[in-house]
This record gives sequence, structure tokens and C-alpha cells, in this order.
Amino acid sequence: MRRLRLSLALAAAFAAGIVLRGAFVMDPAMRLHLSGDGRDAVAAAFFPGSSAGHAETPEVADVQVILLRRWQNLEGLPALARLCGRPCAARPAAVRLDRPSLNGLTRVLILDLSAFGLGAALDEGRLPDDPPLRCVASAIAREARALPGRAAKCLDGPAATALRPRLWSPRARPGP
Repeated sequence: MRRLRLSLALAAAFAAGIVLRGAFVMDPAMRLHLSGDGRDAVAAAFFPGSSAGHAETPEVADVQVILLRRWQNLEGLPALARLCGRPCAARPAAVRLDRPSLNGLTRVLILDLSAFGLGAALDEGRLPDDPPLRCVASAIAREARALPGRAAKCLDGPAATALRPRLWSPRARPGP
């Protein structure tokens, strides 16, 4: 009887570990959704040649990237501003919000394009230059995978981070 209880307790702990691991670990085949100012130019730099890994809607994305021409544009997105809270108040170049839930981790990246020197180019309606776009693409790749260590070389510092857990994500998984 004692061995049965121990076996059941170990099985329950193992199952709980699997569920919690899935809540905090990103899927290796992550899907990314870009939205905001300069989305098309950044998408061309981030997905050169193909759109593999690009999610058409944010609901099915593992990583949601919101591009802001400048931090004042966040005022027009009150729900995102509330979600971001204190990290966005400091106005860093990048903010990473980790949103663990029982059905998987979603990461939200907020990037200030003016910190990359792209705000003025977008204001003038011209396509941004290539080096800053590569810098934005490298910052997205680095922060989307939450790589440890230094930030991208073109950034002043690492992204501000915050944990915003939720019980369940409303996102639907894409069909077969």
C-alpha cells in the first residue's frame, strides 16, 4: 500500500512537472507575429526569402512583437500599457514580457524603433536603412529566445523584462 501511494505521488509530481515545464519553456518551432510601425520593412529583414515561422494573427503566435515608432505611441494602446506597466515607464529600447500559462508560454516584445534610429525614417515615409533593420531583427531573434548574456551589439543594454502570468491563453493552435 505504501509503495502504491509513493508511486502515485511520483506519477502526479511527474505530470505536474511536465505541465509546468510547458508553461515556462518556449516551443523550439516558435511562430512570430509582427505588428506596429514599420512592420513590413522589419518583416522583410527578419524573414528574408520566406515567411516560415510567421504567424498571420497574434492569437496563434508564440512571440508577439509590437513595433512602436516612439514610446508616445504606447498611449494609444492602453491595454498593452497596463500589461507592460513599470518596465515601459523607463522607456528602454526593448521590453520582453513573459506570459506563462498552463497551455504554454507566450512572449510579448515591445520595441522602440526610435532607439534604433528608425523613428525619423518612418516619420518621413521612407524605407529605413539596412543596418538598423538588421539590428532590430537581431534584437527580435535574441529576445524572442530569451538568450542569456549581453544584448545585441547595436543596443545600449538588454531588454527590460517582466513576468505576467495568466491561467490560460485564449490563443488557438493552427490546424493540421
